[in-house]
Amino acid sequence: MAVLPGGEYGISSASTVASHMLSSFPNIRIGLMVGVGGGVPSQKHDIRLGDIVVSAPRDGKGGVLQYDFGKTIQGQSFQHTGFLNQPPMVLRTAMSGLETQYKSDGHQLKDAISGVFEKKPRLRKTYERPDRSSDRLYRSEVAHDGDASCAMSCGDDPLRLVLRSDRTEEEDDPAIHYGLIASASQLIKDASVRDKLAEEKEVLCFEMEAAGLMNHFPCLVIRGICDYSDSHKNKEWQGYAAMAAAAYTKDLLYRIAPNKIEAEKKIGDILSSVHEHLAAVTSRLDRRPEQKGPQAVYLVPNRQVPKFIGRKDILKKIHASFSSGSRLHRVVLCGLGGQGKTQIALEYCCWTRKKRFQSIFWVEANSESTVKKSFATIAQKIKAPDENVSDEVAISYVLDKIGEWPDPWLMIFDNYDDVVNFENIQDFIPNGEDGRILITSRHSDSMYLATDAESAIDLLGLVEPEALELLFELSGEKETEALIPHCQTIVQRLACHPLAIAQAGSYIKSRKIPLHQFIDEFNRRKKQILEHTPQLTQYRRRLDDSERETSLNVFTTWELSFEQLLCSSSGQNQSSLLTLFAFFDGKDISEQLFSTYCEEAQRAPKHYLWPVPYFVIYLNDESKWSPDEFCDSLVNLTSLSLLQSWSRGEDDFCHCSLHPLVQDWIRLRTKPEDFQHSVCIAAKVLEATLYKSWRDGDSDLELAVRQSLMSHTSMYIENKRIVDVIVDRLPASWARELNARNPILRRIKKRLRAYLRRTITTFPVRMHQGSRRLRAKTEEQGEQASFLLDKRFFDTEDIIAMFLNNTGQYDEAIAIQSRLVQRAETVLGHENYSTLIYKHNLAGSYLDQGKLELAEQMYRQVLESQERTLSPDHPDTLFSIHNLANTLSNSGNYEAAENMIRRALVKREELFGLEHRDTLISLRLLAEILERQDKFEEAEPIARRVLEGYENLLGPEHIETLRSAKTLGSILFRQAMHDAESMTRRALDGIERKLGKEDPKTLGTLGDLGRILGDQGKVEAAEEMLLRALKGLEKVLGREDRDTLIVVWNLAVLGKRRKEYTRADALYQRACAGYQKTLGAEHPHTILCEKQYAELREKMEEETENASSSGGTTSSGSADEEDRNGSIGEGLGDD
Repeated sequence: MAVLPGGEYGISSASTVASHMLSSFPNIRIGLMVGVGGGVPSQKHDIRLGDIVVSAPRDGKGGVLQYDFGKTIQGQSFQHTGFLNQPPMVLRTAMSGLETQYKSDGHQLKDAISGVFEKKPRLRKTYERPDRSSDRLYRSEVAHDGDASCAMSCGDDPLRLVLRSDRTEEEDDPAIHYGLIASASQLIKDASVRDKLAEEKEVLCFEMEAAGLMNHFPCLVIRGICDYSDSHKNKEWQGYAAMAAAAYTKDLLYRIAPNKIEAEKKIGDILSSVHEHLAAVTSRLDRRPEQKGPQAVYLVPNRQVPKFIGRKDILKKIHASFSSGSRLHRVVLCGLGGQGKTQIALEYCCWTRKKRFQSIFWVEANSESTVKKSFATIAQKIKAPDENVSDEVAISYVLDKIGEWPDPWLMIFDNYDDVVNFENIQDFIPNGEDGRILITSRHSDSMYLATDAESAIDLLGLVEPEALELLFELSGEKETEALIPHCQTIVQRLACHPLAIAQAGSYIKSRKIPLHQFIDEFNRRKKQILEHTPQLTQYRRRLDDSERETSLNVFTTWELSFEQLLCSSSGQNQSSLLTLFAFFDGKDISEQLFSTYCEEAQRAPKHYLWPVPYFVIYLNDESKWSPDEFCDSLVNLTSLSLLQSWSRGEDDFCHCSLHPLVQDWIRLRTKPEDFQHSVCIAAKVLEATLYKSWRDGDSDLELAVRQSLMSHTSMYIENKRIVDVIVDRLPASWARELNARNPILRRIKKRLRAYLRRTITTFPVRMHQGSRRLRAKTEEQGEQASFLLDKRFFDTEDIIAMFLNNTGQYDEAIAIQSRLVQRAETVLGHENYSTLIYKHNLAGSYLDQGKLELAEQMYRQVLESQERTLSPDHPDTLFSIHNLANTLSNSGNYEAAENMIRRALVKREELFGLEHRDTLISLRLLAEILERQDKFEEAEPIARRVLEGYENLLGPEHIETLRSAKTLGSILFRQAMHDAESMTRRALDGIERKLGKEDPKTLGTLGDLGRILGDQGKVEAAEEMLLRALKGLEKVLGREDRDTLIVVWNLAVLGKRRKEYTRADALYQRACAGYQKTLGAEHPHTILCEKQYAELREKMEEETENASSSGGTTSSGSADEEDRNGSIGEGLGDD
């Protein structure tokens, strides 16, 4: 036991005592720091004087938060710098056990303290509990004034106090609180700072010593609460608080057995192993140049400014932090938007590429989805040429691959701003001895990701000399002594903000404004800009006061540049185009979006709100898109710093990006009616791009294009949310005017029905044919509904929802479709043609997500309405019958499914013939349903006919042909026919080439081949395939998906075949439980699986009895023959 020297406290003293203690007693294995601290009461945690707070580790981190006092962040003077190491396991186990004991039985701390006073009465004066009336919690705004006591100075006025009820007999008193303790080098006496940390970090207590142990030994911190961390210090409670903490510590120590402590490593040995590990890392780094690593990868965007000015100190800090010996060092660069964080990261990449890091990876960290997209791009870059990596496994692939990267690498996570909604960013940070991580962010809470305090870099504005250099460079003015004072005034007025200075310089240069006149013009324009201030209340990032003032300065500068743009000959059109850009994802806005829109809009002008004046100017005399004109606009917008950058991509289209603050400014300055109009045009641009790709049969978009469209789709959803708010606030006259500009519009696509029938199984379009052919009644209803602004773009939302469904974003798709169905029913009617299409598509999304009951219910509603409004034999009605039959089959209602599909098949043969895709897909579904009912002799010829039909119609390598080969292979296997293996291998090889190794369809076919090999007695090869399929399906679809459970079932049968009964028992149990949960007790799969499981249990009991009666000899029996008669996964089809 050690105590701090008399009168000394704080991090330094604690650190010194801990070091001396380890030196004198090297066998120390656990540590406890016991004392007093300041409580942090809140609505969630009723902390009172005399209570006890214990540092409880959470989420793999220690229970002590270290922060530095004196650094200012958003008006507050604290900065999080790290977590104390976790205490040894024996202490955590004891703490958890004691917590459980106290919850069930309560504690006896009062009795223990009273027992001490009975033995040593002299302690009572100093350590006895004070009167309860002295426990006053003043409101945060009430500060202590003067040297008098709180009773005299602050009083007992209820208006100044936080009123709290007395604790009841059922409540512990003192109470024990488990959570985060904040530690700093200075005493905290600020209630506002206390409350801020309580809200942001759920801190329960402040103290001053634990952080001193950060680099010495892990321990458990126990603090008695003697004050409330405000200006009302209360020394009366210090003695009792210390006594209460000591009493709790005694109870804790009683729960630790001596042999448990002896099993723990010595703290000195732990520290030694850390030093040895660092030495080993250093040694490996020294030898690294002799090793031959993989090909260097430089995956960094081309957005660097032509001339980088200043920030040498920041670059040096980054380099110094990365040069430390710490494994996987992380640096966080935090600052207000527009301060140049991304440009600093780009400059460092360019500089360090030649000197240190051979491979550099760039990750867009705006959200979890953008990180996943970046990882997918990295995966495609680092994979082997013959390796297939799907988006679903890209994250784990990149983490594993980079974690083993043999050469030094750097990964940048740029724009990690949404810390609140994206808390799990650490799940995406690779591990690796030679790795370094650089994170840029606007949000101060991101600082906790830094390895140490020195690596958390707070990026402020440019220093004045650098700001002046930047202004002179961009304004074109020569630096003179006479101009320096005027320039100092300008950069100071702009808070040395790099982006604001860049735009001011551009404005000065283009308008030839003398530097000494700029401030006057700036002040003249500021009043007009401040009229937009009320719009800031709608700004979703909710900037605080300090950032808002800076943002207004920046916005004023951008408004000046915008006025300059309007003065040019094509300024009005370019300003409208720039405004439209702000309603897309600003990272990558491709020219192809707008060229496609103009092409499609001229084909169906009414539907696409054509003509749009600011797009017409980019068409040549033949009404074709003119890339040169569009490029000229990008050049002009970039020269005014209104665009962040532009470049020409490998696809030969121009790509541009908007700085996030510029995008915010544009959206905030846009009037409500123009905002709504821009949202409409952006939605139609997105719709045109998606529709064209599907119509042309290009549903498998390239990775970069698909990711970009996903980002723009997310932006559309956000735009719609804001429009709903704006519409609610518009006057009725504005609403009528806006509707006149953009009524509910429809179109007829001549090739839509034929296209969708060709792609019915390759893309979940689900009845979209005819969605543009509304009847006369629909037109009349639509005109009546045109006054409802948010009901106008039904087809747009339907196409976007289908795109979301196709990219695996099922919840988002169903949310849009559910809302669309409700609106269509209200506006158009329950049996309107389009309403039925939207309901049909929603049912398809339910089916894809495995929500079979909802899918069946919705399909039946649609079918009943179609039979009344169209006819029982209409192609759309037959389409619904087909999908309902598929849903019934998946639900296990095979007889009803067979009747339903035969009904559709007869009519489709009459309408389209035998070689039509609609007929073939219904035939294939019939074969699968027959197989599930063990009608193999009938199913086989149908399956062969389907395969032959697809081969003639689409070719042997088309995905539909391969799926048909898979179906036939499954039917042949169920009949124990020798060509089942070759047919299934054909399907597997083709599907893998088309979709990749990790696609669920590939993995499901791999499982099929595994069960075939198992039935042939090739158990080792079968097990290898089944395990590979299981691992992949669990990762992609989850443990309880139907396809996953099929593989589990097949593995169970294989285990039974090999007489590995214990293993088979566990697998059967998992399969049965899974089917009970997902399909229900009455599903045929559930019944058959449980039947086989019962047979296994009987077999195990029989084997046990035989072994007992024959002295240990087990019967060979006929297990193989039984399993051969009932094949692996008996009764399973292609789900």
